[in-house]
Amino acid sequence: MIIEIEDTPYVWLQSADEPDVAFLATSPFPFFPSYELELPAETETALAIGDPSQVEILTLLTVQDRGGDGEHITANLLGPIVINVETRRAMQVVLDSEHRYSTRTPLVA
Repeated sequence: MIIEIEDTPYVWLQSADEPDVAFLATSPFPFFPSYELELPAETETALAIGDPSQVEILTLLTVQDRGGDGEHITANLLGPIVINVETRRAMQVVLDSEHRYSTRTPLVA
């Protein structure tokens, strides 16, 4: 399930089977306007994607508490979550090595 966090660009991806399991995520595009990815054909088939308007992309976030230095947040741009918004089916896609993205890209507001 996707649970929006009010008045923020963030959401929780919560397990429907295990409610205690949730991941913080966000759309990468407001933070990384030049972020681009091409979905593999296998992903489009597996998620029954026929049109780009059916797709929502989320990136998982990691929050590290740095004590007195505050929090440090990174985004996993190498492994986005691809969601078919019509069927609500989703999967994580690991982009090929040709992409310049990292699993720990600093999130800058």
